[in-house]
Amino acid sequence: MVGTPAAGRVHTDLNDMIGMFVQTLALRTEVDPNGTMSQLIEQVKKKTMQAFEHQQYPFERLLEKLNVPRDFSRHPLFDTVFTLAPDHGAAQHIGDMLVEVEETNFHIAKFDLTLQAMESDQGLSFVLDYSTALFKRSTAEQMMKHYVYLLEQMVQAPQEAIRSYRLLSEQEAEAQLNRWNPLPSPYPAEETIVTQFEKQVSSMVISLHCNVKMWFFLIKS
Repeated sequence: MVGTPAAGRVHTDLNDMIGMFVQTLALRTEVDPNGTMSQLIEQVKKKTMQAFEHQQYPFERLLEKLNVPRDFSRHPLFDTVFTLAPDHGAAQHIGDMLVEVEETNFHIAKFDLTLQAMESDQGLSFVLDYSTALFKRSTAEQMMKHYVYLLEQMVQAPQEAIRSYRLLSEQEAEAQLNRWNPLPSPYPAEETIVTQFEKQVSSMVISLHCNVKMWFFLIKS
């Protein structure tokens, strides 16, 4: 489940009005790993258009119908949000007024993850807001690298099955398989599993515990 904002200006009379009309929609997508990316995009497009057609439906009434348990520490339906909006630049003219955009840093994430995509003549730029209570900066940066890598694969091969796309690049996969795993240790030819186990027992004092201690020699005996 992913949240996305809707402008809320469903009537043309509201286009020139200054005020807050935004509502957040909940989008659910079921991903078929055997389907193609083109099929998934069409599915997401259809569901998104349907959601925007009903954006005026009261959110509180939706929660009542779903009978969702309320937890005031998090959103009742989703923890991640995606936004797509045009990048209007640093300033805009509204009538006789000049409105400038000021960058702010709230240091507070409203959701676990919020991915903002801004569209301009040069393409798309992304900003990821993340909860520092859940993610490190390095983890967030890695997420974006994986996201871009997936996008590149989708553009190059949109008719491939979704399960064929890779999250890790070849370099990352190589690192996880070989560099980060300990090298196998050679075992003496004369040793058996039993003798190896006994050596491990003698090197460790406590093995398993659940409220009380259990010693390795008890297991052996």
